Amino acid sequence: MRKVNVFGKKVSNIKIVYFIAFIFAIVFGARLFILDAQEKRLAFYEKQEKEIIARINAIVNSSQSESYHLIGEIIQYLPNTYTTAQIRDEVEFVMNLSQLSQATNVNFTFTEQNNTPFGNQVPNTVRAIRVQLNFTISTYENILSFVENLYGVDRIYYIESATVTINAQGAAVVGFTFYTFYNNVVVS
Repeated sequence: MRKVNVFGKKVSNIKIVYFIAFIFAIVFGARLFILDAQEKRLAFYEKQEKEIIARINAIVNSSQSESYHLIGEIIQYLPNTYTTAQIRDEVEFVMNLSQLSQATNVNFTFTEQNNTPFGNQVPNTVRAIRVQLNFTISTYENILSFVENLYGVDRIYYIESATVTINAQGAAVVGFTFYTFYNNVVVS
């Protein structure tokens, strides 16, 4: 190896060693920084997962007492008539109460049925209105609040099915099929 360069200056190999050591230190420091950031994110997501599992277990393990009434006890509280506008207004009120007022693509479908979802266990004057409700929301957190508030209103609702499809951004496409009832008698 040469000891002088073309200009006659003495060549030192020490500078190259320092440069390589400097590059190694930068790469090693960047690796440590990235690993630390990834470990913090992993710890955050593990904590969040444990909280969600705890909430799910609390819901599953909660023993709520349910009281069921015979149809003869509640038939007197059923309305004699209905309008789709009343039901739509009431459901929209429950959506607003449940902080779902920002829902988009809200679609109601009403179907009056002579049969109830319970079969023939009810008097033949009781009619069912099948309501299909579909909407899209940006976050799915308030869906259970909607169900609780729907059960809390004065009108009797029976939820037959609920579907929730959540995309990667956390937005949800929600579909409910539920029934409400009226007693088709003439009151004089």
